[in-house]
Amino acid sequence: MVSLDGDYSPGAIAQLLALIDCGCIAVPLSAAARLQREEFLEIAEVQHSIRMADDDKYSIETRERTPANALLRRLAAENDPGLVVFSSGSTGKSKAALHNFRLLLEKFKVRRRSFRTITFLMLDHLGGINTLLYVLSNGGAAIALSSRDPEEVCALIEKYGVELFPTSPTFLNLLLISEPGEITIYRR
Repeated sequence: MVSLDGDYSPGAIAQLLALIDCGCIAVPLSAAARLQREEFLEIAEVQHSIRMADDDKYSIETRERTPANALLRRLAAENDPGLVVFSSGSTGKSKAALHNFRLLLEKFKVRRRSFRTITFLMLDHLGGINTLLYVLSNGGAAIALSSRDPEEVCALIEKYGVELFPTSPTFLNLLLISEPGEITIYRR
């Protein structure tokens, strides 16, 4: 069980792919999870933590931990890579969901259209992982954000000719009320 503290960067993406390749159970944690980090590390029974710095350098911390959760132990025993993501905790305590990464990767074996895509949903969000894997498996381009400010997002969409913008309804509403210029929203 290895946590990966970071956001979209070449180093963080390489670390995630290496964890998958090594059969580790990855626990991505974004900066937004900072306040709940220790809770998440305990729930996921993390044994090692990789912390990414802004310059893509990293540090590794080893935690004295023997996994007790039967699902984690079984997945680790099968040598299958795993992914742990957390709920928002809106109903109380955060809950973890364990996924078999090998099964998640199956849908990316079929080649699809490539897009220039903004990686808006965080790396510790299942939608963010799906976005990243889609881009990588189809030879697309991932445009990472340094901020989720509506004006910056719109500027990047224009600058890079973004074709795909997986986001949340909340952010779309924020875009509409911020009036950053003419916005056309298409649904598929």
